[in-house]
Amino acid sequence: MSVLLRRGAVGLALASALVAGLAPAVQADNLEADRLVGGVAALGDVCRGTTKNGSVGFTLNRNGGANSQAWGNSALVTVAPTTQPAPLTLGTTAATTLSNWTSAGNNASVDAGDASVSLTVPADAALGARSVAVTYAASGRGATAATTTRTADVTFSWTVVDCTPVDTTAPVISKELTPATPDGANGWYRTDVAVDWTVADAESAVTLDGCQDAALTADGSLTTSCSATSSGGSAAPVSVTVKRDATPPTLQPVISGDLGEDGWYVGDVDVTWDAEDATSGVDPATACAPSTLAEDTAGKTFSCTVSDLAGNVASSSVTVKRDATDPVVVETVSGTLGDGGWYTSDVDVSFDVSDVTSSVASTTGCDDVTLDEDTSGTTYTCTATDSAGNSASAIVDVKRDATAPDVMFTRTGAEGTNGWYTGPVVLDWTVSDALSGVAATDGCVDRTISSDGRQTFPCSATDAAGNTAGAEAAVDLDATAPVITPTVTGPTKGTEWFTGDVDVAWTVSDATSGLADVSGCDAVVVSTDTDGATYTCSATDAAGNTTSKGTTVKRDATAPVLTLTGGPAHGATYDFGDVPAPSTCAASDATSGLAGDCRVMAGGTAVGSGTQVATVTDRAGNVAQDTRTYTVAAWRLDGFYKPVTMGTAVVNTVKAGSTVPLKFNVLKGGTAMTSDIGALFSAKKVGCDGSDVLNAVEEFVTTGSTSLRYDAAGGQWVQNWATPSGGKGSCYRVTMTTADGSAIVADFKLK
Repeated sequence: MSVLLRRGAVGLALASALVAGLAPAVQADNLEADRLVGGVAALGDVCRGTTKNGSVGFTLNRNGGANSQAWGNSALVTVAPTTQPAPLTLGTTAATTLSNWTSAGNNASVDAGDASVSLTVPADAALGARSVAVTYAASGRGATAATTTRTADVTFSWTVVDCTPVDTTAPVISKELTPATPDGANGWYRTDVAVDWTVADAESAVTLDGCQDAALTADGSLTTSCSATSSGGSAAPVSVTVKRDATPPTLQPVISGDLGEDGWYVGDVDVTWDAEDATSGVDPATACAPSTLAEDTAGKTFSCTVSDLAGNVASSSVTVKRDATDPVVVETVSGTLGDGGWYTSDVDVSFDVSDVTSSVASTTGCDDVTLDEDTSGTTYTCTATDSAGNSASAIVDVKRDATAPDVMFTRTGAEGTNGWYTGPVVLDWTVSDALSGVAATDGCVDRTISSDGRQTFPCSATDAAGNTAGAEAAVDLDATAPVITPTVTGPTKGTEWFTGDVDVAWTVSDATSGLADVSGCDAVVVSTDTDGATYTCSATDAAGNTTSKGTTVKRDATAPVLTLTGGPAHGATYDFGDVPAPSTCAASDATSGLAGDCRVMAGGTAVGSGTQVATVTDRAGNVAQDTRTYTVAAWRLDGFYKPVTMGTAVVNTVKAGSTVPLKFNVLKGGTAMTSDIGALFSAKKVGCDGSDVLNAVEEFVTTGSTSLRYDAAGGQWVQNWATPSGGKGSCYRVTMTTADGSAIVADFKLK
């Protein structure tokens, strides 16, 4: 416990008096123009044991002529006390002179600021008035010296007084708990808790009742109180109660169920919890619900955590083993399993014994065994018990038949050579099984084979155990002779006659037993004409069958002989109208003979190229041909003569209804023709630009009763054209065409 005593405080008045500036008590050195003015400071009443703070102000004054200044222009001047007399603590101040300080007038001044003052009066100081004188020095750069110092005296005065007040207030009682608040739940502490009392009265002595500091270090509760009295009165009693519970609850699992061997349960297991707390009691909100273990496990842990009302926590867990399942006994029978549950090989019998939870504890009759003899049935039994006491058994019955049935056959029939039959074969089967009996057969049918071929007839038999045996009866039957096919190849022209070298080859085959011998079957080439040559091939197969075949070849590779008489000459040129008559022909053929008479195809007489072709064909299709190509030359036309002007862009202008003489010549070779020119004339209306006119009618009218004539005196042909009388402004195209197809064209415009 502690008791606190305080006295009342007294206010300060020093600062305002000093800062305002007091009348100077001492002037500066009169030898210099400047002076420092200080003041007298009255600090008033100061209580014992207190401190007053304030300040004292200073001014730098200009005094004297221009040659009597002490500090220079813009000089920094520091004002500081020369002593520090107790109980005062004195500070400093500073100021900068004017920039024209040396030339400023008398009584110019600079505020030097405030220097701090602190007065501390001891609590046991004698009462009464006090004073102390302090000299302050102002130092700065001088006008004519490095440093100039001036001083001023300040007297500080104060009165020490007793400021103890009259006690009118009762003591104040307070308590402190450590920890300050409960560290548990519901107002409980879970650690040691201390109670400390404090009684305070700043003005008079205190009388206490109780108020003893205490500590609660064991589970339970503690109540303590405090009351106090002073000259100021009595404080009301204060009481406090604290509770402590630092001990967790006790927690135990409760297990019930059908317990088997070695701590294993063999049925459902119920798990509940027993929780108790002797001090604050168990918090019912934290109680653990019961659990039921209904499945097998090698160990399942159940946990529970509870709290007491103070917040202490207790946890517990328990591991429960449950195995309510019998061991698993799995038999493995290894071998070739046939039908009807029979094995057809050695049988390995083994047992796989397991228990997934508590493990197998013991087995009986579970050793591996091999059954290597036929038997109608042998029984094996395996029994297993697990660590929890559960047991199970497996029983295996094994039947073994590893012997296959017997399969045999016989063949009878007409035998040829090399193991072949050349007639029908009778096949008989015999099937038997000495142990389980024949259950099924496939293909074991007695039969007569009459078709050629190298054939295999399988027979398989299966007994009741599924064993299978089989045999194959091979029957080689060939009752057919070899096949001989001649191949005669060579050029032909659609007849039975070959017209070039002939290849005679033989294809000899035997589809069943194969060839054993061939004769006369070599390939030959017929390279000379013949009216018929015969070739023969013979063959024998491996079964002894024999056959022969022949073929006849006729060859004529020579064309007929063709002879022409008269006709045009090959490569000649003839004028139109002078082409000779076609040739006549005669022909013969020495081998196959002529297929018909020879023929001559005339080449034509029209202007251009002409071709005469003579042909003849023999019975083998050989053709003899004589081709003569010649040229038929066109006549040469000359004209029209004056008065007609010729040219591709020329249009003759003539009167409508007048006569225009059309004069020209026709020459065959270099000779003018005077007759038989076969001239035809036409006049067709056209556009005056030479373009065609739609639906124009071709017509040509001669003048009077005149007609085309040859003028022997003038050496030219003349035809008078009567121009249309009603076609003024129209244009016509006049065309003259001769018998050979040559033409003269001229354009006319009627006026």
